[in-house]
Amino acid sequence: MIFFFFCQYALAQTTGHIAEKRSYRPELGLFVEQAKGPFTAGVNLSGLQYIVRRNEYKSYRFFLAYGHLRTGERKELWPIAYDTVAEVRYIFRSRMPMLGAAVQAQRNFYRNIYLFAALEARAGYGKRELESSVVKYHRGLITEFDTYKSTVDYGSLFYAGFVPTLGIKAQFKRVNLGAEAWPGMVTVSISNNFADFDMTLGNLSARLFLNYAL
Repeated sequence: MIFFFFCQYALAQTTGHIAEKRSYRPELGLFVEQAKGPFTAGVNLSGLQYIVRRNEYKSYRFFLAYGHLRTGERKELWPIAYDTVAEVRYIFRSRMPMLGAAVQAQRNFYRNIYLFAALEARAGYGKRELESSVVKYHRGLITEFDTYKSTVDYGSLFYAGFVPTLGIKAQFKRVNLGAEAWPGMVTVSISNNFADFDMTLGNLSARLFLNYAL
């Protein structure tokens, strides 16, 4: 509710500036994105973003990025002896290029500091791979650890996501830098042998960016 109130408030400010003909430079920048949390789904990205400002309060944002997506995880216990077990963990990952677009609203907070909110959609397509780790426990103590990647082809994966974000940035004449974060997202993953709809809340994702006005 707070997020949508902020968006409505920021966008409503444009009504008093219809007659204003000020032009804004488009911005080109770099960003990195990282996801951390207890759930299996997560996206790590790095790429380019392009921002077109419509007025003082509203912008459109587009990005082209490459990264990896973690789509699933499971564990199995294999008894080896009466006092020894092996835990096998399987993690499905996909490396893919990704495209995204967002509507962004901002308000001046203090001098060159701005607060902003965005509604972003993203999509990507890539191959799936399986990463496996084996941990051997002997009487409750870890005795061996190994990680290897499976060479089995798990097919392709189409991924789409929708996320609301909140951020802060320092905006100067030609350069601005900042960060934004969100606690989860709505995603759809489609492969040759499964389709999954997920809404994760609890994985904190953050993005750092540096933009230059062209």
